[in-house]
Amino acid sequence: TTFLVGTLSEKSCCMFVSFFTDEESHSISLSILCQAANPCRWGISLKQLQDVKTSVCLHVGERVFRTMTMRDICAKVISPICKEEKRPYALVVNEFGLEAHAFVTHCWDEPFGEFVDSVQDAMSN
Repeated sequence: TTFLVGTLSEKSCCMFVSFFTDEESHSISLSILCQAANPCRWGISLKQLQDVKTSVCLHVGERVFRTMTMRDICAKVISPICKEEKRPYALVVNEFGLEAHAFVTHCWDEPFGEFVDSVQDAMSN
């Protein structure tokens, strides 16, 4: 199962769909997105979400990782990747998109590890 993760705000879409905050990046991202994939294909797999968790945990250590929120992961991991690649994270890991089968939302201040675990639990049921 693949899914979209997210919340919407005035300046950015969810972390796995798009995370551009300035006008220039936004216009570049829209051009790329129109060419690359329909928004219903901006999903990531559970495995790809778990890979983010594993990668960050290995990089910062288990103790620090347990304190990291969705906001931290977005600011320190996802957003820099999106800005460097000039496209949404979902299209970084799935160049031609991946159809979403579910939409998953989150709280910015929830622990990221707990979020991943809860998505994994929900997908296994």
